[in-house]
Amino acid sequence: ANNPFLQPALEQAKAADALIVAVGMYDDENGDRAILELDPMQETLIIEMAKLNKPMVVVVQSANVIAMRNWVHKVPAILQAWYPGEEGGNAIAQILFGDHN
Repeated sequence: ANNPFLQPALEQAKAADALIVAVGMYDDENGDRAILELDPMQETLIIEMAKLNKPMVVVVQSANVIAMRNWVHKVPAILQAWYPGEEGGNAIAQILFGDHN
């Protein structure tokens, strides 16, 4: 799939000291998934960002399992945030900045 956002994202990432790549899937109680990977655009984003060889964390927000086999060994860190709720943004930031583990 052609992703018009990939090149602009990579250009911004090249100028950054560190990368936070936020990805995820929408899940609900009434649906089954035939594929456990992220959609191809998100997987491509992760893989291309990893090629920049910068400090990087992938933040995954999903209520269900995500297969990471296509990129897990290419990234230095993964934060499985699940669906963290109302204070989730603050909690994720505190983890990323080392205030909590």
